[in-house]
Amino acid sequence: YTQKADFGRDNLEKKIYEVGVKAGAGLLGICRGAQLFTVLNGASLIQHVTGHQTGHMITTTTGKKVGATSCHHQMMNPFRLPDKNYELLAWSDKPLSTCYLGENDETTFVPEKEPEAVWYPKTQSLAIQGHPEWAAPDSLYLLYCRSLVRKYLLT
Repeated sequence: YTQKADFGRDNLEKKIYEVGVKAGAGLLGICRGAQLFTVLNGASLIQHVTGHQTGHMITTTTGKKVGATSCHHQMMNPFRLPDKNYELLAWSDKPLSTCYLGENDETTFVPEKEPEAVWYPKTQSLAIQGHPEWAAPDSLYLLYCRSLVRKYLLT
């Protein structure tokens, strides 16, 4: 279920991330970038999930429900970090996956909520699993993602 790693890309993006963290810059990771931020903040990925290959509804911390443009088979897993090291900002409206496979293609941690947006305060990293760039300019999802950028990265 996992693909061959692209170590060259991983190393380059890790170096760029480290430069941004060292500079105190706010960082935005979309899809693969969100997953990379999750790992670089000491959390992990669930290597294979189902049900996230098309757009779906997400719930935000304010209880707002928004249709997200999302297409992924790996899932951020910040839940093994201490609570102070991350803030879950949005999650799937309902559990979508029927499997949560780890590195050995065996069931791994099954989250209570399936993350769609996470804030890592120590590194000022905003991780958005979906693709706001695929959304219509006036979509609620794009407006929500922009509000996260304003709140967490532009303050």
